[in-house]
Amino acid sequence: MNIAIAQMEVFPADLRKNKQTMLTLIDAARTAGAQVVMFPELAVSGLLVGDYWQRGSFIADCLQIGEELAAAAPDLTLIFGNIGLREGKLCNCVYMSVNGELGRLEAPLGGSYIPGAYEVFAADNQYQVYNLEIGGKICRTAFLLGDWRDAELPCTAADVDLLVNLSSAPYIVGSDFSQPYVEGRAFIQLNSIGLQAIEKRNYVFPGGSCFRSAKGDITASAPMFKERLLLADLWQSGEVVASLTAAESLGGVLIYAAGAFCRQIGVEKAVIGVSGGIDSAVAACVYTAALGKDNVLLVNMPTEHNCKQTIALAKQLAKAIGAPCISMPLFDSLSQLRKQLAHVQLHGEAVKLSGTAWESVQSRERTRYLAALAAACGGIFTDNGNKAEAAVGYATFYGDLAGAFAVLGDLWKYQVYQAAEYLQSIFPDAPLQQIAALRPSAELSAEQSIDAGLGDPLTYAYHDHLLRSWAEQGSTPYDILRHYVDGDLAEYLGCDAEIIAELFPTAAEIAADIERWWLQYRGLAVAKRLQAPPFLVLSACPLSQREEVQSAVYFCNDYLQLRKEAVGN
Repeated sequence: MNIAIAQMEVFPADLRKNKQTMLTLIDAARTAGAQVVMFPELAVSGLLVGDYWQRGSFIADCLQIGEELAAAAPDLTLIFGNIGLREGKLCNCVYMSVNGELGRLEAPLGGSYIPGAYEVFAADNQYQVYNLEIGGKICRTAFLLGDWRDAELPCTAADVDLLVNLSSAPYIVGSDFSQPYVEGRAFIQLNSIGLQAIEKRNYVFPGGSCFRSAKGDITASAPMFKERLLLADLWQSGEVVASLTAAESLGGVLIYAAGAFCRQIGVEKAVIGVSGGIDSAVAACVYTAALGKDNVLLVNMPTEHNCKQTIALAKQLAKAIGAPCISMPLFDSLSQLRKQLAHVQLHGEAVKLSGTAWESVQSRERTRYLAALAAACGGIFTDNGNKAEAAVGYATFYGDLAGAFAVLGDLWKYQVYQAAEYLQSIFPDAPLQQIAALRPSAELSAEQSIDAGLGDPLTYAYHDHLLRSWAEQGSTPYDILRHYVDGDLAEYLGCDAEIIAELFPTAAEIAADIERWWLQYRGLAVAKRLQAPPFLVLSACPLSQREEVQSAVYFCNDYLQLRKEAVGN
């Protein structure tokens, strides 16, 4: 084998750990007989390191480690990503060391996969071809950084024998981050693994590095979510791992991210409130797979509104996945709170809580228990909310909105069900199918009684698609009502036409629903998203990616006119 691709786990801003990983992989490549070793972009520093880019001492340490890596590999050709300075400007660079001598290569910087990730870097890198000796042959090689899928490549088959892209691409559900390559020439796509964050948004870099032959075939590849030294002969086929199915990759990224987040913040244990619903069941399976059953504590906290079925399913789930589960009913604590409030006078009247206010109190009481148990265990408690709930603020301030990490926070409800299907294969005895068959419900009032066939105000089979069109496709209330009036709303949203007809027999009913959720989506939900915990990004349009402001909710004139025409008032 003449070349080694080091698909490494990169820890943002942990320079010493990244350096040690690189030294270990260099030794392994040397032992395997490789002549050339390649590492991904910004392997020394990480990509998303926040204000560390503004610290001269951090930059100096990155550059020093680059020199130390070159000195440690005098017998190899070493290629790796690191930062650099050009006329005082910070650059995302590729370095090559030959015989221990380090030099910076020119590698054009394409677009950023992650909005804002490349803003700190100068983008004036030039294209250049380098003569690289691989397997006794001189190989005309060019390097790229960034996303070139929608850009013209700066080289042609007449220029190069080998094109290498060292850029790290995050995992996004349904996206293909395969880079374009020069037809008739060999290509290497190198990706890192790891969890890196910008503000609240946590991105998983999934790996999946590969070699492509001059014929365009993948001749060697590394697995997803695993650190791997991929050894290959550039001119022959090597090991090719089987591609993961969509369900396997979604389940795999959830498990990897949950474990990586806990490792980054230095905790080993997670406390999870399990209600007998699908979101908490999926979260329980994910964290158990990530941390191990002995590091997960499940807690069922029923109130008078929880049905026997969901309580039983929560216990059955815990038994199936092997995690300890405790029952902590809230009857006594809630009763005591009511008694205490009865003695409080506001404007001469006793304080009374009912309706949604009392539902919120119950949610916050559950969070109080979870926080106490997490502190006792020396771990975290989780946020089990999904993207539909986040979109309209269907969560309680300081209640179920709390938690250290929302691993499901960028998944629509139907995607949570898809994840459950994969997790069922890991935990075959888990009652995930039975849980998925129930109508989702917070079970905080008689109006949410599962026994009575009641539940959440969102009909996810429709509202998932409605909210997705607003959050990810930029549609507006006008677009929804216009397509309803024109009779093609189901096609526009990608949902079942029968459910639209069932939910909204008249234009007045769909207009009322549109306005209800648009007021939430652009109103109180914004405040809740601003206070929500960090979450795992799994879509190209996470909710907190755009700049949101708390303001009056606006309906455009076109919508108001169409509503008047369709509804009559």
